Amino acid sequence: MAQINGLPVPVTFLLPGNGSSSRRKLFLGSLLTCVMFSCLILLASCGGGGSSTSSTGSRVSVSASTSNAIIVSGKTRQLTATVSNSPNTAVTWTTTAGTVSASGLFTAPSVNSAIQVNVTATSQADSSKSASVTLTVNPAGAVLAVSPASLSFSRQVGTTKLTPASLSITNAGAGTLTFTGVSDQSWLTLSAGSGTAPFTLEVSPSVSGLKVGSYTGHVTVTGASGTKAVPVALAVTAGPVQHSVSLSWKDNTAPNAASYSMYRSTISGGYYGLLAKPITGITYNDQSVLSGTVYYYVVTAVDSAGQESPHSTEVRVAIP
Repeated sequence: MAQINGLPVPVTFLLPGNGSSSRRKLFLGSLLTCVMFSCLILLASCGGGGSSTSSTGSRVSVSASTSNAIIVSGKTRQLTATVSNSPNTAVTWTTTAGTVSASGLFTAPSVNSAIQVNVTATSQADSSKSASVTLTVNPAGAVLAVSPASLSFSRQVGTTKLTPASLSITNAGAGTLTFTGVSDQSWLTLSAGSGTAPFTLEVSPSVSGLKVGSYTGHVTVTGASGTKAVPVALAVTAGPVQHSVSLSWKDNTAPNAASYSMYRSTISGGYYGLLAKPITGITYNDQSVLSGTVYYYVVTAVDSAGQESPHSTEVRVAIP
């Protein structure tokens, strides 16, 4: 077998005997050598059989953000975009109104009333991947903003100490904003009737004279040629029911009694605890009872020397 550059090269020899058989064997050996040589060339061209995957494609993702979604007409706002899973992090910015630079600097259009604008960042690595930021563009003048959009209270009948709620009044535009505030209900009071934004307006309900039920009112704030009406809901509830037990007895069974002592238990027939003494009359009102509890009462007579009579007949009282 001869070699060229270290590789075997088939050579045909004529052997005595069956010449055709020898040639076939040499031909097959030559063919096998060529196949092996071709495989070596293929492996060398593939770098040992390794593979690589593109870092772009369906895995690319884009996110966009801004520090403030409200902007005044004609003003600028810097937007940012992040491209993930791609070495190419560049994006193309587009907007539905106004202008936006290649670096994401948005310039708001001139408007006479508030509008919403969508600014979109599209991946240059994969144009099917994008993210948008929605901006509110307000007119260049003062713009009234009131938060929250509604208020609600719940109070018990007879409540005297009430915690007010706060309305935040701000200027979402430019310049100076002054406002006035009014309530349409006598039970709803405001801490101030006017002011300059930013301002915190305290809103307080009063349940004096109100019955149990639901009430609705409004706080109307006017400023910068705009008006915001904030609905206020008030639920007046009944206070907890205070139960009491009125006890009375006859004193003709103890003619020498100087006073009486009242005992109470939650177990019939014993374990009575002293509830009150000395009781100079023949009545007692127990105001320390709890709902859903059964009480057992007995009374004793005490003479001037401090001698105490046996317990009276037990009285059972169930508190609803």
